[in-house]
Amino acid sequence: MRVKSFLLGFLLFCNLNPAWCESVRVGATLPLSGDYSFVGLALQRGMQIALNELPPGQIEIWYEDEGVVDRAKAVTGFQKLVSTNSVQVVLGSTVNTVTAYAPIAAQRKIPVITLWDSNASLDKLGEYIFSIGYSTERAGEKIARYAFEQLKLSKLALVSAHDEWSELVASAFEATYRKLGGEIVTHESVSMTDSDLRSLITRIKAGPAQGIFAPLYLNALSALVRQTKELGYKGKVLVADGMVDADAQQLAASAEGVVLTQIWLDSPTLAEKYKKLCGESPSPFALSLAALGYDGIQLVAAAQAKLNASHTPLSPTTIRETLLTLDIPGVSTRLNFQGRRSIPQEESIVEVRSGKFHKLQD
Repeated sequence: MRVKSFLLGFLLFCNLNPAWCESVRVGATLPLSGDYSFVGLALQRGMQIALNELPPGQIEIWYEDEGVVDRAKAVTGFQKLVSTNSVQVVLGSTVNTVTAYAPIAAQRKIPVITLWDSNASLDKLGEYIFSIGYSTERAGEKIARYAFEQLKLSKLALVSAHDEWSELVASAFEATYRKLGGEIVTHESVSMTDSDLRSLITRIKAGPAQGIFAPLYLNALSALVRQTKELGYKGKVLVADGMVDADAQQLAASAEGVVLTQIWLDSPTLAEKYKKLCGESPSPFALSLAALGYDGIQLVAAAQAKLNASHTPLSPTTIRETLLTLDIPGVSTRLNFQGRRSIPQEESIVEVRSGKFHKLQD
């Protein structure tokens, strides 16, 4: 309701003071091509739903494609948004790609709101980098507790990749699991491009591990899930949020029973808006992404409304300062930075059944 009040106030103010109501110029770097294009599309759809609810012209937006965790492409896109489109705020997808252009954001004093994820490294990226995404470390900690306390697995094999996200999840998992009393009997490292993990799985199969925790994505994830099934591995397979809707569908029976952490949202109101926009009903995963895109736009709109109400000129610096003071209801979570630059959310525990995610625990 407070967001609606902001917007009603904005309309009234603009009618009386049209000179003050310039558009906010927003840029977005999203994975719009490649294996994660559906992620970028869901985020983009959420943004469009929010834009449709705003007065025409309040926000102008430009999109740039960052591919599949392609830092170089993300940097190029960010530079174009700033130099060519003169954006005043940028919506980014992941900490991984935002990290690549954070130094430029600091230099140009452009606030960036990271949508999909959050982790402890955000604090090192400078005062212009924000996040409303899901905590990478909390995901590792949560599935460690679930493995030990709910699945009663006291010995596990850990398989991580030479990748920033994977190493963060693995480290958080291992610290929590050991603290609970669990034992990591082996820790193997792979590349995300690996497509043959049979020898690794065979070694784990011959050992005392009751299951495998593998924070992987793309080739390595598919290989591990398929080949554990092919080799008749009987232990429990746990992964992280690198497994998405499309993976569960493509892996089909091979992924049956895999447990993971994943973003999950039940919002009939947003789901109906999503369906009206694109003609299809979203999964809880896609709806979560749409909510993050929606909330990113709502933050920018609320910052603009607050600046207009106080007769403060609109600029990247004033937008950044105002973001720190906002406290508004969001769809994914309450949007209140409380002087911080991150609102870390927590994923749910889900299981793959018949190619779809089913929630086990909030």
